[in-house]
Amino acid sequence: MPNLFSPQQILTLFLFVAISHIAISSILWHVWRNRLTAPGFPLLIIAEAVFALGFVFIIIREALPSDFYGTRLSLTLLGNTLLFLHPALYERGLQQFFASQQKTQWVAPTLAIVGGAIFFLIATITHPNNINARTLTYSLIVMVQLSWLTWQVWGYSSQYSDYKILKLPAIALALLAITYLFRAAHHAPLLNQPGVFLNDPIFGVTLLFTALFTTMRGCVDLILVQTRLENSLRTAQKELEQRANFDHLSGLRSRYFFTASLPQLQAQSERIKQPLNLLLFDIDFFKHVNDMHGHPAGDAVITTVGQAVKSTLRASDIAGRLGGDEIAILYISNSEEIPGLITRLRQQIELQTQNLLGGPVTVSIGLSICLSNDHFEQTYQRADTALYAAKSAGRNCCFQYNIGQSSPQLLSIS
Repeated sequence: MPNLFSPQQILTLFLFVAISHIAISSILWHVWRNRLTAPGFPLLIIAEAVFALGFVFIIIREALPSDFYGTRLSLTLLGNTLLFLHPALYERGLQQFFASQQKTQWVAPTLAIVGGAIFFLIATITHPNNINARTLTYSLIVMVQLSWLTWQVWGYSSQYSDYKILKLPAIALALLAITYLFRAAHHAPLLNQPGVFLNDPIFGVTLLFTALFTTMRGCVDLILVQTRLENSLRTAQKELEQRANFDHLSGLRSRYFFTASLPQLQAQSERIKQPLNLLLFDIDFFKHVNDMHGHPAGDAVITTVGQAVKSTLRASDIAGRLGGDEIAILYISNSEEIPGLITRLRQQIELQTQNLLGGPVTVSIGLSICLSNDHFEQTYQRADTALYAAKSAGRNCCFQYNIGQSSPQLLSIS
């Protein structure tokens, strides 16, 4: 087979690959030191540095005269041991990055240890000039490691939709494994023949693929971090939206979301020609529940009342906790339907709180129609006046107060 690269070119490629891995590890290290990354990222940095150091030892070995056999053998064993460690470190970094709990975590370290032991045995028992035996052994070990790593990386790209970019290094790893397979096939018939390390006709192609893969993998590692950061930002944004739009204790809408929804419901009410009602209620003697049973008991009452409200309303209705034990409902319906809603609401609240400390609880309700040109505070003031009237009348009742009425009126509920 013709050699596409001269020994000097192969040595240059060797040096280029080592420098590339040093550069990639330096860039990743800088990112790790100065930006929020993710678990496992330090191992990706170490994997690149280990690979670069392994190549440096091989380069130093090639610079030594051939009669320094002991030193050359030591550098060979040390350099190749580091190269065998690289796939295991990289895979472990990905496992930590994705918080993977796979039962196959032992495979990559085992391949590195067993492969290193086999190479050590072959390198120490064969003749110093038997480059072909060592090259065949090394190529087969790396081919197996790369094949396993390809499978793992492809699995992560398929399992996590945001990280499909990993398919690129998986494909590159597969091509590199095939290259090592061809290299092993080339050296297998030459086991009993002397050889020169830098005259390997396939080694130059392998090094070139390694250099290209190193650059790609460095870029992919940075993309992984960027994707993780973007996902974290999206998650944080969703959490902030959740906190802004929902009350965590009652499970109802927040005051901000509730008041912001008024114009939309006013427009819907105007469109379907049905009145929009604001129903405002307080839990009766809620302070007594807190004082007698503690704030956890009071929190449990608010949570359960919120569940009762949600189970009573339609999907189009909006209920929110405005503060303390004050809960409001925006409800589009004819006046004839309001008593039925209030009856169901009171029944559900009493039913669902009957087993709580301080339960069952009742509610005092204020009701007002929200006109199409009303601001929230205008309607709220009328409903709050009606709520105060319900409390003054002995609680556990409902008063209604609309424009045109001189005072709140008791709403008759069966």
